[in-house]
Amino acid sequence: MHRLLGILSALTLAVGLAGCFHDDDDNGEVTRSPLEPTAQLRVLHGSPDAPNVDVRVDGIAVLTDVPYKAASGYLDVPTGGINVAVNAAGTPTTVLALNNLDLPADTPFTVIAANTLANIEAIVLDDSAADPASGNLLLRVVHAAAAVPAVDVYLTAADADLGTATPAVSDASFRAGSGFLEIPGGEYRIRVTPTGTTDVVFDSGPVTLAAGAKLTVAALPSQNRIAPIDLVALTGDSAAPTLVINDNRALLRAAHLSPDAPNVDIYVDGVQVLVNVAFRDVTDYLVVESGARNVSVNLAGLPTALVEGTLALAPLSATTAAAVNFAAGIEALAITDDLTPPAAGNAHVRVIHASPDAPNVDVLVDGNLVLSDVPFKGVSDYLPVTAGAHTVRVNIAGTTTAVIGDTAVNLVEGGIYSVIAADQASSIEPIVVLDR
Repeated sequence: MHRLLGILSALTLAVGLAGCFHDDDDNGEVTRSPLEPTAQLRVLHGSPDAPNVDVRVDGIAVLTDVPYKAASGYLDVPTGGINVAVNAAGTPTTVLALNNLDLPADTPFTVIAANTLANIEAIVLDDSAADPASGNLLLRVVHAAAAVPAVDVYLTAADADLGTATPAVSDASFRAGSGFLEIPGGEYRIRVTPTGTTDVVFDSGPVTLAAGAKLTVAALPSQNRIAPIDLVALTGDSAAPTLVINDNRALLRAAHLSPDAPNVDIYVDGVQVLVNVAFRDVTDYLVVESGARNVSVNLAGLPTALVEGTLALAPLSATTAAAVNFAAGIEALAITDDLTPPAAGNAHVRVIHASPDAPNVDVLVDGNLVLSDVPFKGVSDYLPVTAGAHTVRVNIAGTTTAVIGDTAVNLVEGGIYSVIAADQASSIEPIVVLDR
């Protein structure tokens, strides 16, 4: 779980970025006279729906094909009155222009291209600050997620209770943040909450911040379902200029797929999280800490566990904990959910065979065989399917005998679906769940 910020040159997060940052002379700096005074400028792509971009300074290409959440190291640029253009990669289309940007000599600056493409804007930061004292580091937090309300940011020990902690940064709204905070090097846990609350919307888990570092940490819009933001640390290291600090939590939901079992309660690490879950119910996702989690399925309202086990939940993963089989032999089935968005125009569909007395099955979409001989407790991969109206049919394997007759489903573009067979074989009706 530990992620080291102090040995950034070894991190694979930076692989491939070095080739993206160059000028017409392919040396990573704007062409200039050796005697001309210079400033230092780095650029972070922080617009979540913008394409990859090129950056030009006074008409000279200094960065090319920069993806979202990537940044350059510091580039030497002329001082005083420079023009910076951010273009859609490989095109002359300028999406953001900073004209007559006055940069003092020998001074480092950061430009963050923030907000959505339709409202893209620049956040310009002066990075000059004295070096930290021995054993300390400098850390600055910048709120660069336009759709996220004001937040508090906590830097604490890993096991600290937020109820008694004081925010390191309070009430930071879009474009705002802290100055450089000088803190001891060591292990921290970064948690972000809506201003004035202790409701955690981002949790880094344990992160080691190395003494001597000078970090600007930008909160950018997330592309996962767990947190509204990701944190991107700008390191000042030209070999590895960024480190993405993702939320360290995971998604977990429950599915009651045992046809003769009563309603159940769900416990995670001994804490009741879901109450009175009925057969055929698939709950919404809960955000839980990653790592080894003990999950117990109890008779509703009683301490009696029908089934329990330990799930290893990776950060940012999504898991369905299903109770399957008849009550006399009830068992847990951990199902990994892939919530990666489908390609444009498509949806994703998978099939889960959870009918305990049904034989192996074949699955057909619009009359075409897509899965063969799926056994009880079998879980297919997600299949890409064109968005729109379709029919799904499930037959006894190798036959035309239906266990689920033609079922109409309307797949929304970008939707991710699970089709679950969970009843007894004599009365199967599909459960269609929108996973995302």
